[in-house]
Amino acid sequence: MQFPKFVYRRGAAPTDRPEPLFTTPLLSRRLGIATPEFLARVKAYVLDLESRDTGMKLSNFGGWHSTGDLFDTRDETMRRLAAELLALAAEMSYFQICDSYPDCVVEPAFFGGSWANVSRDGDFNKPHVHPGVVWSGVFYVDVGDRDPERRDNGCIEFMDPRPGNLHGGKRVVPPEAGQALLFPAWLCHYVNPFFGRGERISIAFNTTAKVSPLA
Repeated sequence: MQFPKFVYRRGAAPTDRPEPLFTTPLLSRRLGIATPEFLARVKAYVLDLESRDTGMKLSNFGGWHSTGDLFDTRDETMRRLAAELLALAAEMSYFQICDSYPDCVVEPAFFGGSWANVSRDGDFNKPHVHPGVVWSGVFYVDVGDRDPERRDNGCIEFMDPRPGNLHGGKRVVPPEAGQALLFPAWLCHYVNPFFGRGERISIAFNTTAKVSPLA
């Protein structure tokens, strides 16, 4: 039997598209407050913490991982950042339920830790998930001076969560200063080794969200 060939051109639009069933959301947003001056203040805050705290060893291989109470602070810059990230978590939650509950109140909260990561030449994060929470996120403060010859240098990678999917793969996201990513906490991810000068600085956080339909 000779099998047919189907030729498609750019712009082809089949009349009935497949339904995107059980898709995994990934929200990427550059924060409006992330001016160079704001990012410089966050960087200074994180590096000052690093100078005073030995940190933790979790998914990080090398580098510095702060304790999980980063946003328990009175520092005004960090409190502004925390508020922006919570607003993003609320928006992410609403995206998931807006068809069923278009009128509702979403109350996000940090739960499961918030911490800073500082990576230098050769440092990376092993594959991991964040159990027991709803959304996990990362905010990039500084991406360092990355070696452009290194493939996926310092990029975060998300692994296809569907076991046995023949068409599965991964989603590679290059870091950008001022960018925030939000994704389901169960989604396995890792960070490729950073090669270059300076520091790759990111802030990771976990959240929950309470949704209350309006009468």
